Amino acid sequence: MKIRGKLLLLLLVIALIPLGISAALHHLSLSRFGSHLAAETRQNLEETAHGHLHSLVEDYGVQLRRDRTHLETMARLLAVRTGYWLRQASPAKPSDAEALRDIFDYLARQKPALISRQIVALESGRILVYPEPADVESVSDPRRRDWYRRTLENDAFTLTVILGGISEIPKLVAAMPIRTPDGKVAGVAALEAPMTAFFEELQLPEAWAGSAQQFLVVLQSTERLRIVAESGKRSPGTEPRYLIPDKPEEIDSLVAELRKGRSGVRTMSLRGRETHWIHGAFEEDQPFPLIIVSHERIVAQAAAAEAHVRDRTLRDLRIAGLIAMGVVAVVTALAYLFSRGLTRPLGHLTAAAERLAARDYTTRVDIRTGDEFEELGEIFNAIGPKLKEREKMAQALALAGEIQRHLLPEQPPKIHGFDIAAGGISCDETGGDYYDFLKLTNDQSGDLGIVVGDVTGHGIGAALLMASARGVLRTHADCHEGDMAWLFGLLNRHLCRDAGDERFMTLFYCVLDVAQRTLRWNSAGHGPVLLMRRSGKIEELPPTGLPLGINREATWLPSGPLALEPGDALLIGTDGLWETRNPTGETLGIGRLGGVFASYAQRPASEIYAEILQSVTTFRDGGRQEDDITLVVVKVCAEKAESTSVE
Repeated sequence: MKIRGKLLLLLLVIALIPLGISAALHHLSLSRFGSHLAAETRQNLEETAHGHLHSLVEDYGVQLRRDRTHLETMARLLAVRTGYWLRQASPAKPSDAEALRDIFDYLARQKPALISRQIVALESGRILVYPEPADVESVSDPRRRDWYRRTLENDAFTLTVILGGISEIPKLVAAMPIRTPDGKVAGVAALEAPMTAFFEELQLPEAWAGSAQQFLVVLQSTERLRIVAESGKRSPGTEPRYLIPDKPEEIDSLVAELRKGRSGVRTMSLRGRETHWIHGAFEEDQPFPLIIVSHERIVAQAAAAEAHVRDRTLRDLRIAGLIAMGVVAVVTALAYLFSRGLTRPLGHLTAAAERLAARDYTTRVDIRTGDEFEELGEIFNAIGPKLKEREKMAQALALAGEIQRHLLPEQPPKIHGFDIAAGGISCDETGGDYYDFLKLTNDQSGDLGIVVGDVTGHGIGAALLMASARGVLRTHADCHEGDMAWLFGLLNRHLCRDAGDERFMTLFYCVLDVAQRTLRWNSAGHGPVLLMRRSGKIEELPPTGLPLGINREATWLPSGPLALEPGDALLIGTDGLWETRNPTGETLGIGRLGGVFASYAQRPASEIYAEILQSVTTFRDGGRQEDDITLVVVKVCAEKAESTSVE
């Protein structure tokens, strides 16, 4: 049966229903409809609130991770600078600590609100604190503190939560081991960050701020959530406090969700009330944000609107029912006459859809009915150009990837006395990793600039930022080769202007003096960069400042020159190498990467490069590549350079 006949039959059946039965059913349906509409309003308000709070916690989680990265970079910088200081002399008096005054002042200026104290504690018993307390002798020995012992035991960077007493603010301590020139651990460099400072970034809507509870919590091994800090309270007190819902199975479900490492929203019962728990992404042994908002506060507007919606709906639908009974008779008579206006547009749309399926993107329909069919025709006419534009976009992305590959060097330069291999693998059509070799023509000595950078994230946005950084370096590196700090400051200002708050870039730039076989470098939070000496000892070239694009006023402290000997090998890579994960979620790590490097350090640079990439692929064991990978290997050859020219 055609649509015309179906429409006529439907209207006739509706018209013949007894008016008495229709009135009774109509009243019942209106009541149900009002309740349903009010329930949907309540649900929409809950979903809107969940979405807003979830987005708020996500953004706050990003800020927390950014602050932790900031603390790690600055702790690493303090530890490395202290190691250099120890290499020069062995201080015997507190006044000798003036040698570290410049790095203390430098770190204090980077983000004053985040860092409350800087501590250098040596195994010899020396303690340096910034800002200096009134009585240095009264400072408790950091070597007895838990964060000091953990850092020495792990021999790596640690983050430790310290819960204060009744009047002390809880702190997050970022600590890094300090090494002597012979590689032994000489002590620990630490930065203290007050936990209450992390609440300053979290701004709740006024409607919920009064009743919402904001926490920083840690998930303990006992599967309980311990309160680290609470908004509006200076200290959690001397006794541990926990967040325990009324139903034990709810905490089990929450813990299982936290273990997945994602933020989320859950409805739980707390002290006899229904509440909404919005949590940030969980990280092992690290505090994460948790907001608790009462259900009554979120749905208060829905409860007030429910009665009003039901009354208005019932009244309007009763009026509509009376009008409908009069309209049915007229519609029944006219349905057959005007049903043709429905079938003709459908025929046009069917024929046009078949042509569009055959990739005829110029297909159009001309429907002028003045109703939804005309709107549907306009929507249909817009589909063809959008499909064509989508096809062009896919082609453009492929072309962008090809252009980006042409921006990178086709092959490493050939230098007498040095063996260089380099390359990279993007995880998308375009990536954010960058490497380059700069022939410094203004310097007649034939020096070579080597650049490796990593923009946060990947894809077209990271690729554009990478291209911008490449343009700045290629334009100014030749003229300002001797002033790396100026060059990094210029590039940092460009990235702060172009990248906004969402992206930043780590960058390692070194100048290889071919004739003297020395290396000078500047590192904006990039690393680790490994130097394998011919004796088999691995050294790590320290960063000299913060990543680019974070702080417009940041500065960098160049390092070097560092003498190179025949048989030495330098490995410069991006975090896609050591952060590669296997199917169980375990990362490759610096230790494994250094082991592979040491195993093949005596081979040519091309073989070292190939073996490292093969070890990464093997470790991933068929898993998806999650980040871009870039690797540059520089090997110092045994023969003396006969020429300093760069080919």
